Amino acid sequence: MGNATTTLQVTNETARKATVIATVPKQPQVAGVIPAGDTGVLLVKRAQPGSVKAKVVVTYDNGDQIEFRFGVEDHDVTDKLVLRDKSILYNGQSRGRLLMSTGRLASLHRAAPRAAAAAAAAA
Repeated sequence: MGNATTTLQVTNETARKATVIATVPKQPQVAGVIPAGDTGVLLVKRAQPGSVKAKVVVTYDNGDQIEFRFGVEDHDVTDKLVLRDKSILYNGQSRGRLLMSTGRLASLHRAAPRAAAAAAAAA
């Protein structure tokens, strides 16, 4: 009991290539590269009883990263993962959080000199 495989059907609806990495405790990491507008399959396995969570990190070729976790069932199932710009759908529900965005990082770099200039002007 506890041995099972989740077949993760991944659809990339973005215009960017995405690397999907799934990590389950006590199992080898599973990774796949899904080209823009294409689909792929990842087989996420578990081999222990009890509650098991998989951590999934999606990295787009522009540097954006989204992370989410899901419970790996104790029986074989097929789940759907849809990759979208700045979000993902897992079995039809919006999931994940944006860890890093190249656009957000660029705006932070632009804001830092303005904040420093404002602080210097106030002094």
